[in-house]
Amino acid sequence: MRSVLITPATIEPITVEDLKTYPEIRIDSAEHSQDHILAAHLKAAIRAYESYSGRVLCSSAWDAYLDEWPDEYIELPAPLQTVASINYRDTAGTWQIMDAADYIVDTSNAVYGRVALAYGESWPDIYSEINPIRIRYVAGYADVEDIPQEIIQGLLLKVQELYDGVQADSYGRPTGRLNYEALWAADARLPI
Repeated sequence: MRSVLITPATIEPITVEDLKTYPEIRIDSAEHSQDHILAAHLKAAIRAYESYSGRVLCSSAWDAYLDEWPDEYIELPAPLQTVASINYRDTAGTWQIMDAADYIVDTSNAVYGRVALAYGESWPDIYSEINPIRIRYVAGYADVEDIPQEIIQGLLLKVQELYDGVQADSYGRPTGRLNYEALWAADARLPI
């Protein structure tokens, strides 16, 4: 499955100004004038978490593309808010919209969302090509206060890791405590 961002989030889990107020972050006060560097580290930390966990942090709209229907259910990133539509190319190659009554959307799981067939329904026949199925969905926390504190703490650790830089040996491999597993993932025990 490949997902493409359609409507980006209008909020971020942590702002640069918030970042400066956290005692966990050790930032040289002389560096405070370089907000663009902190913003880049923060953005990288958020994207690293989303990539590592397969989750979406802040509410945004996405299109997921599939080559074929699953045997059981379609797994989407959590927290899944809604599935707006499921479109597919029929055997003639024409885009169709699947009737929402034919599938069930499960938003109850904190790790992933699911779309499954309703009782007695079957997936429609599709055109034989790549990406004949497109699912428009909204995932992520709608409010910053809803993001679990463990995730915020993990993001702070990742920003600190990026700010401090990663020490590497002569072959470019990470050394010491930053060995292969990201510090924020190892120390924060994030709920992923």
